Amino acid sequence: MPDPRSPLVSAVIIFLNGERFLREAIESVFAQTYRHWELLLVDDGSTDASTMIALEYARANPDRVQYLEHLHHQNLGKSASRNLGLRHAAGKYIGHLDADDVWLPYKLERQVAVLESMPDVVMACSRSQIWFSWKGPEYAHEDQLETPPMTVDTLVEPPALAVRTLQRRGVWPTICGELMRRDVVDRVGGSDERFRNVLEHGVLSAKMFLAGPIWLSGECLARYRQHETMGSRSAARTLEWSPHFPNPAQHAYVTWVTDYAAERGIRDRTLAATLRKASWPYRHPWLWKARHRAEQYRQRMAERLANLWRTASRLAIGRSTGEIRADPNPVEDWSGQVATTLSWVSRRTTAVQVRIGSPDGKLFTHSTPSGHETTGKWARDGLVFHLQDVSDGRPLTSENTLATVTMEVRGSVKPADLAARGLR
Repeated sequence: MPDPRSPLVSAVIIFLNGERFLREAIESVFAQTYRHWELLLVDDGSTDASTMIALEYARANPDRVQYLEHLHHQNLGKSASRNLGLRHAAGKYIGHLDADDVWLPYKLERQVAVLESMPDVVMACSRSQIWFSWKGPEYAHEDQLETPPMTVDTLVEPPALAVRTLQRRGVWPTICGELMRRDVVDRVGGSDERFRNVLEHGVLSAKMFLAGPIWLSGECLARYRQHETMGSRSAARTLEWSPHFPNPAQHAYVTWVTDYAAERGIRDRTLAATLRKASWPYRHPWLWKARHRAEQYRQRMAERLANLWRTASRLAIGRSTGEIRADPNPVEDWSGQVATTLSWVSRRTTAVQVRIGSPDGKLFTHSTPSGHETTGKWARDGLVFHLQDVSDGRPLTSENTLATVTMEVRGSVKPADLAARGLR
């Protein structure tokens, strides 16, 4: 039974046509070891069975579960749906969970304890598992934990996390890994409804990053599901944080943070300097493009020379050689998501691996001396694939790199596409 002496947590699940995973998300709230919670299920205009699933839980648990929807069952976007949940929430703390993600059982217990013991902390954040193995055990090797932006199990004062985000060092933490103080969320105005879907989580998190100290935990307390039908959320991650070329969503985010800091009277030299640097490509687009293309050309030439040197060295001493290529590459792309097929062949070796980013980076695949495999829609501009000789237990070093290939993506997101994704 819930302990009425414990602070109430309002869990908010927003959903749009989420019948595939909604039950699993709801059950992960019911499985919490911390029992004093309420659940608000916010329907953003679903046309599938998810509406009936949510109503089923609300009718079976009227004392703990509420079903909410917009007037006339409208689709108003994620920000408006989060705010609808916030207006009906009674809890001291707010936890957001998307309909395709899950909380691990100790999530609320751990984070409530942090917020109760540290009254000045405005939000507790934990790591999430980037979750592929829900599709089956054969995908378990793809699971990974989010990479924290700085030291974990520590208190981070503002505006450090906002600065790290502007420096494009990832979008950690995911929203399912956060627990926020309700009074602070009210104070910063909740979600910004000008951002319907794209950027909506980044904007809300930035408000909290600037509002007060954040507790960063290294413990994994949620699972962030990866699948091909993630829709606007995946688009938002790609649009927000592409490190290789400016795009409208990045520009919108930088502009928003600049205006928000000015409105709130936030004066910090590091934040101001970071904002100036982040906005530079948009203030000088042609100069940025020229410099970026020159840097790309320099990197390609350096890579080709390195490959030639490695090939010559291997031929000279009779060691293994190899080739790897991507097709298509370069990619003419406007969608923000790219997939390519890698093909490779090696000589005088019995086994190879394809590694992502560096010789000892994340494993893409392992193979006999030749093979091919298609990436998911996560390949991006500047991503390097390394063909590694691992025969006879060779270590994953540059010395045993047979060949590399670098992805090149040309184009960016069309403004019309951006509008269609909900960024106004």
